Amino acid sequence: MGGFRGSRCLPMASTIRRNICWTCPKPQQKNSDSQGLAVRGSTLLSFTRVNTFSITLYDTTASPEAVGPFFQTLWTLGSRLQKLSVDVTPAQMPLILNHAAAAELPLLTNLEIRVSLSLLPVSSCTSRTVIQQTLLPFTQALRPTLTSLTIMTSQQISLARFFAGIGYLPHLRALNISIFMDEYDFYERPSLNAFLNAHGSCIQDLTIASVPAPSVYLTARNTYSGWLQRDFATLRLPAVRSLSVGLCTETSGLEEDLDWYMACAVNLGRLEKLESLIIPDAVFEYNLEKILSSLPLNGKGMRRLSLKVRSITLELLDILAARVPDLEELSLVSLWGMLNVSGCPLANQIVD
Repeated sequence: MGGFRGSRCLPMASTIRRNICWTCPKPQQKNSDSQGLAVRGSTLLSFTRVNTFSITLYDTTASPEAVGPFFQTLWTLGSRLQKLSVDVTPAQMPLILNHAAAAELPLLTNLEIRVSLSLLPVSSCTSRTVIQQTLLPFTQALRPTLTSLTIMTSQQISLARFFAGIGYLPHLRALNISIFMDEYDFYERPSLNAFLNAHGSCIQDLTIASVPAPSVYLTARNTYSGWLQRDFATLRLPAVRSLSVGLCTETSGLEEDLDWYMACAVNLGRLEKLESLIIPDAVFEYNLEKILSSLPLNGKGMRRLSLKVRSITLELLDILAARVPDLEELSLVSLWGMLNVSGCPLANQIVD
């Protein structure tokens, strides 16, 4: 199932696709959720070849009394589980993962966790407690097998203690972190910096970005751009082959003269095995050549490049051909369209 928010479906799909996609609907009448989940839970036991679970559970969708037995049954299929995707609020996370923590998951290698906005009032202290007491021990139990870890948040939740306590994941190859990043995540030691450095010799696919602040009052606390300037360039990531790094935050916009564009470039030359670079949100023009010139081996080993640019010109294509001649895949998103040598939009010339 692609992503966290798949369409609602019954476990019947697993007979062909070997996966279970479950989104808990809002109950239509009293006890309807309990009865419906009881029926679905009883059918799960027949799906012995399921290897992928995709679960979405938000606040107020079903009572714990109804959902609890369903998950108890669901995790009995865990012995074949290879991938788990969970989209959940802090209030509901224990309901899912506490049952999973007691399950046998010897083959689980791919874990995706998205912490969504809660409709219920949840204090930051409560959120940190949930992360520390639920997500942390569950992930720690997967240390021997985990090869891919995705953590995404839509609200202010400090993950510093999570990254400090998770320990070493010896087989981790892919890491995707898209979270609201504040000073707790980067300046409380040990932090994400220490986690990344500890796994620098094994992480091959790294995605990191900052999501917009959940409140305008928190934007001043978002220190992601500062982290790019001061910390990113110091990370030791010798095994990284694919890097996707977000450069823009809600408050920074798409300005191309910000210093931390270049701060990002500082570390690119240190990634000796880098073959794929994706910068999905920043717009490049005059500083593009500086980024390309900072690539390892002067760009000769690059196979994939994905960027946004002001416009696609012949000069730009000449720069790319010279700097990254070995590209096998190129993706350019242009804001102004294709320009000719004189700088006039080609589309306008055709119309004229």
